[in-house]
Amino acid sequence: MRTITTRCSLVIRLSDGFTGRPPASSAVSLSVEGSARKPIVKSDGMWIFTDLEGAEVTVIIESAVYRRQKARIRLDELSPLEPVVAIALVPGGAYPLPSGTTILDAAVTDRSGAPLAGERVEAEVALAQASRGRLVADASSGSREIEVLKNGAIGVGDYLRLSGRDNTSGQVVRILEHRDGVRKYALELPLAMEANRGDQLLPHLKQSTDERGRIWMAFRQPMPSAPFEIFLNFPDLESQTPISITLNASVLNQADIRLEV
Repeated sequence: MRTITTRCSLVIRLSDGFTGRPPASSAVSLSVEGSARKPIVKSDGMWIFTDLEGAEVTVIIESAVYRRQKARIRLDELSPLEPVVAIALVPGGAYPLPSGTTILDAAVTDRSGAPLAGERVEAEVALAQASRGRLVADASSGSREIEVLKNGAIGVGDYLRLSGRDNTSGQVVRILEHRDGVRKYALELPLAMEANRGDQLLPHLKQSTDERGRIWMAFRQPMPSAPFEIFLNFPDLESQTPISITLNASVLNQADIRLEV
């Protein structure tokens, strides 16, 4: 009798980018570009692909309520024992956001007014009122785990910026897994520097502009109740300085962002 062996090539851990919780599996479909392999779907947001070929794959995420996303993944850079990649789903226009959510809907163009499609954008909220929690223990450089006292929802795939007690800007971390009840969180990458007890975890949103050059960011509570400032960074445009935008709380904010490129 012949024995058939399968190899786990890739595990996608999905989370709802707004709630931080696993999405309903019926709301999302995943495929690997150029492959007929179908994933094994788990109720906890895990999508498992087996026997993929090549060193790099592109995962396509499609949904009626989330934005279509493409993720290019280097399989040869993942751990053979835990080939896990966390992806936070971006709410789309049909997503049922709760009333009172602060939203930024912005068009990003170059200096001539032409849309900039596929441009990476990062949004920083540097206010303690938006903190998701604080560290309750020091964490050494190289650590892949932090211990947090939560002040708001923290989900798999979230990017968070560590901010010191004097509001100094620190490193950005990404949550890979929730461990040991409510306090310990595994990180996607090791800490680049020491983090200190009392450091705040501030929201740090990452997106790419769509084919029309637009971004659509929904800011999860807690957020300030009065107008507040965010900073937009464009990491692939070295000559572009961060852009400051003031958002009105609990409403849809529309903006036109023209870059000097």
